[in-house]
Amino acid sequence: MEIVGTLPQTALSIQAFNYLRVDVSATALTVSVIGLQGNVIDRFTVNPPPVLTVNGAVNAGDFSPSIAPGSLVTIFGQNLAIRPTSFSKFPLPATLGSVSVTANGVVAPVLYASPTQLNIQMPFGLLGQVTLQITTPNGSATSQVNVVPVAPSILVVISGSDLNSSSNPVGQGGFVTLYMTGLGAPDGSVGTGQAAPGVSMPVSASVQVVIGSSVIQPQYAGMAPGFAGVNQVNFQVPANLAAGVYPVRVVAAGTTSSAVQLNVGFPSAAGANGGNGPTYGDIARDLRRVLMKRMATAGF
Repeated sequence: MEIVGTLPQTALSIQAFNYLRVDVSATALTVSVIGLQGNVIDRFTVNPPPVLTVNGAVNAGDFSPSIAPGSLVTIFGQNLAIRPTSFSKFPLPATLGSVSVTANGVVAPVLYASPTQLNIQMPFGLLGQVTLQITTPNGSATSQVNVVPVAPSILVVISGSDLNSSSNPVGQGGFVTLYMTGLGAPDGSVGTGQAAPGVSMPVSASVQVVIGSSVIQPQYAGMAPGFAGVNQVNFQVPANLAAGVYPVRVVAAGTTSSAVQLNVGFPSAAGANGGNGPTYGDIARDLRRVLMKRMATAGF
């Protein structure tokens, strides 16, 4: 067995009885070699820098590489934050859990930060190749993304005031709200990180909903009131659509989203979902309840 002190890589070799002390802080781990008299023989500190997953900055809805201005983005990696933390109020913070993100030098507000995942809002006004820079107390890392005018992606489907499912189908002729991201710039002014106002703010892009082979013009396609980076699409299911499970997609300016399932049942005795679409108050409440729950898990 070769003695460490004889190796050419060794600058100093000491043989002594000792013990190790490990000090853990929020951003570092320090290991000290302590002699029996209390003297420090050696000490080193580990400060793990952030590491991003290759091609790990994606559309928060479908995890595709297509990202639109103002939309939600999920970034995967390691050593991104100390512990899971979510935003608590609007406007969205520029720094969350000691982590900040910029896009081509512009602040990208952070909704959620954990050791392995960040959720941010892509700033409005950016197009083409964009450099994301993630900065933590232990260093920074960058990732390149391509920002396109629209990148529709469905987050959740609401019928009535809850998630659409086999146990909560939308009635024939009933109303559905799609919470989405990626519909692009609105016909109006809302700052990045600001909650959309509780008034109609449609997007500039033309929007259609496709259920199976049926093409529907939505009643509203725009910013979701009370939230940032999220779109809302309201539409009515055709009254003659047979009960069943259908793929539903959204087409924005000719770009089609991935499909999600829509459960269609028979109308209730009170009419299709009571005969009324969801109110703006319903939208803000359900959006926060559903989306914040999803943000607490890897995979948004």
